[in-house]
Amino acid sequence: MDTHSPGTKEEGAWGGSDLPPSRQLRLLHLSEIDEADELEQVWLNDFRDVQAVLAEGGGNDEKVQAALQERASSDKGHARVVNGLLFGNICDRSRSPEFFRYLTLVVRDGYAYVCKQLQRIVNEKFTKMIDRGAVQASPQQIQLLELVRRLIGLDVGNGIDRVFLALLRQIQGGSVRETNRWLTRILLQISIENKAWLLEQLDIVHIVFYTFCRVAADHSDPKLEKMRRQEAALCSEIWRERPAECRKLGRDAVRVMQD
Repeated sequence: MDTHSPGTKEEGAWGGSDLPPSRQLRLLHLSEIDEADELEQVWLNDFRDVQAVLAEGGGNDEKVQAALQERASSDKGHARVVNGLLFGNICDRSRSPEFFRYLTLVVRDGYAYVCKQLQRIVNEKFTKMIDRGAVQASPQQIQLLELVRRLIGLDVGNGIDRVFLALLRQIQGGSVRETNRWLTRILLQISIENKAWLLEQLDIVHIVFYTFCRVAADHSDPKLEKMRRQEAALCSEIWRERPAECRKLGRDAVRVMQD
């Protein structure tokens, strides 16, 4: 398992376990009857350790960078630093640019662990990142999508395509809920903004094509006309540029295009 158990601490390099939380940051929206989530507790503990490093740095950026890089020099330390920075990116919007910059400085495996953890979060926790019955996306979901957008913009390999695919699979066909439309709209924007990247992702480009063809049929409301045109334009370009990949869908490709 890539993450350590909640409450375990390495002696020496990692300090700050006794620091009180500065704010009630959270990754998941759990009710009072829900059990504490192990992954959230692991990330929160690691985030507090990152906070301790920043506090010890006293505003000296070079000192903070050196301390984080030192802690990330081992495999276990790298995982803990990355966990903490991912938590900060997703849960502390005001400081996310700072945490993202530190993330780019400490990664030592081409973002493989980052992508693996993000894929796990999307697959296992995405629906728990929002209150039940909420009509809008949560700040955590918004920040997660922004983090994915940034990583795709960096042309990160080693699994960011799988993270994007996992997010696509969160889109529910036939749903008119605003949260579903929001997710569709953001992933559509990311696809359009990073079209060159998308067309190179031969393992998922046909699924992108299928997803947006399918949901375009749900956007018949005149208020969604602009979005529907964008979906149609993207799908037309994917079909034109990657016909062989689209044909992997077989009859499904013909069906969604007719819809």
